[in-house]
Amino acid sequence: MHAGSGKIGNFHASARMQKGLVIALILAVLLIVFALQNTGTVGVNLWFWRIESSMALLVIILLAAGVLIGLLATLPATFKHKQRMKELEEKLRRPGGAQKDDLPKNTN
Repeated sequence: MHAGSGKIGNFHASARMQKGLVIALILAVLLIVFALQNTGTVGVNLWFWRIESSMALLVIILLAAGVLIGLLATLPATFKHKQRMKELEEKLRRPGGAQKDDLPKNTN
């Protein structure tokens, strides 16, 4: 930190948290407005199941299911990248450090 920079402690982290909180509150308000404006009942048929629910609840549940599926789909790559990071960090700790051949190739 430079003297006179105007940054105090963890200001950037708390500003990011506040920004995230504001965005979450805006999304919550939009979700509530959406739910209040879409109270009509809809039916969904899937093979031998029939579900009747409010449109808003159904959309919210399906959105959450899509997010969950997306997160689960990224898990293998996330674990692979974390394992690779651990391997590279371990190579850096060894005498001699990492060599140029140890670093990932640019895929662009």
